[in-house]
Amino acid sequence: MYSPQYRERLQRWFKGNVISDIVMTSPTDLAAILIADGIWYSNVLGLSSLTAKQKSQIEILLTKTI
Repeated sequence: MYSPQYRERLQRWFKGNVISDIVMTSPTDLAAILIADGIWYSNVLGLSSLTAKQKSQIEILLTKTI
């Protein structure tokens, strides 16, 4: 499933649309991005689904942190 071309393309998109300079991105922002990515991948791959209450709790946690 690994494709160097796909990885390069995704990396260009990510840098252009999410994080332009990962070194300058705050740890809090990186944590929020990684949490959101993890939830998205989990939903897309059908690994688990969060309840509405869990989603709300995560949103509250991120709002307090950021």
